Formats: sequence, C-alpha cells, structure tokens
Amino acid sequence: MHEFQNKWLNLRESIDRNSRNQKILYLINNFYKNNSHIKIIDLGSGTGSNYRFLKSRLSNNQYWSFVDISYQSTSFFKKNIKYSSKIKKTNFKIVDAINNLNKIKFDKYNLVTGSAFLDILPKKWFKEFHRLNADTEIVYFALNYDGNFKFLPKHNDDKKIVNIFNKDQKSDKGIGELAVGPNCTSIIKKVFKTTHKTFVLDSTWDVSKNYEFQTYFLKFCKDIINKNKLNLDQWLEFRLRSIKEKNSRFILKNNDFLAIKK
Repeated sequence: MHEFQNKWLNLRESIDRNSRNQKILYLINNFYKNNSHIKIIDLGSGTGSNYRFLKSRLSNNQYWSFVDISYQSTSFFKKNIKYSSKIKKTNFKIVDAINNLNKIKFDKYNLVTGSAFLDILPKKWFKEFHRLNADTEIVYFALNYDGNFKFLPKHNDDKKIVNIFNKDQKSDKGIGELAVGPNCTSIIKKVFKTTHKTFVLDSTWDVSKNYEFQTYFLKFCKDIINKNKLNLDQWLEFRLRSIKEKNSRFILKNNDFLAIKK
C-alpha cells in the first residue's frame, strides 16, 4: 500500500477505536444475548479496522463476510487477519458495494456494518440499501463525519476552511455522482426510521495531543485548498506552527449510527 495512505490508516485506526460510542456495543450485545452466534457482513472492509474493533467486543461466536472493491486492501487484510476462538468462519468478497448492492445477499446476515464509509456515497444509495435491509436485525455504521471540525487556537480563516472542506466532501469521490458528505447520518436515519429503532450517538475525534495525526489531517486540508486554487498560506503556516509548538488542539465531530429492527 502507498506509504502515506498506510501511515494515515494506522494513525486513524487508533483514534477511531478510542472515539467509537461504547453504548452501541452494549445495545448490540444485549440484542443478541440469547444467540449462540451472529453472522456479520462488513461493507467497505478495507484493511480490516472494523473487524479488529468488533471481533473482541461482541459477545457471540461470529461468522464474518468482508466486502470491498479493492483487491489490494483485501489482500493486505487477508494476509494480516488475526483470529480468536469466537471467530468461526471468515470469507472475502470483491464486490462494488456502491454500484452493485443487489449482488449482496443481505438476508443471510444478522448484522450489517461498516466504518467511515457513508459520507462518500451518493444519495440514491441509501434508499436502495434500506430496501435490501428492511428486515435486517441490526445495521451499524461507525464514524460518520457530520460537517464540523475545529483547530485551536482560533484563526480568522477557520470557518472558510470548514466550508471548503465540506464542499469537497460533497464532490464526486470517483463514483460518477455527488457524495452526500456530512449529511450521511441524517439521510440513513431518515430511511431506516420506518422499519427500525434508530440511534445516533457521538463518536467525536479529540486528538488534541496527537500532533502527528494533526499534521496528516492538515495535509488533507492543504490538498483541498490547492485543488480549489485558493491562497490560504497564512492559515496553513499558522496551523503548522501551532502543531510544531505543541500548542494545537483538533476536534472533529463524528456520529455512530445504529438501527435495530422494530
């Protein structure tokens, strides 16, 4: 994998793990307290971060299916996957879960999950996903960006940066259609509330002392600024200086979404 991407994913995984809402785990385990096992499908499984988080935190024996469009990420995951006594079976599928949802037999699974995945999707995906999962027992999507982040100390251009970032989040992410970006949680809640009891719980990143992570996120901001051909060098210099002086805080708002069949 690309060195920068791999480093970013490794940094993200530890932040994501500490940010996920723990109440959701209680709700899932309570729902399945009388089940000896559960069948789980992980959409956009990537290198396996969602599996690594859940496998030891779910109380039941588990049968996992992993779905991703990337051969590279899936190969990396398969090579490095770690098992435990609760993991009874795993299988990997190369499927485009954005454009070919109907190729996935969701009725085979108790729990459908994914992580940091919804914001890149087009709006029409959500209606189709709900149609295929109207009877699914539990749907759980973690770490959905909600459109708000802030660096501290403050700078006059902070709001402008957030607006530019959010506009980019709603651009085409290589799918051929505009992504929903920060609206993803409100959209999935709306489509599932007719068939499921829904929960939206906080999973905010607070990485005020993780200056390496802040530096990586600042690079994403810089790339978006350059893509839009904007002159925000003063903001970037101010932020980088604050990080180097270890005087920087960074908070980004995420939500975890859970739907439990009524």
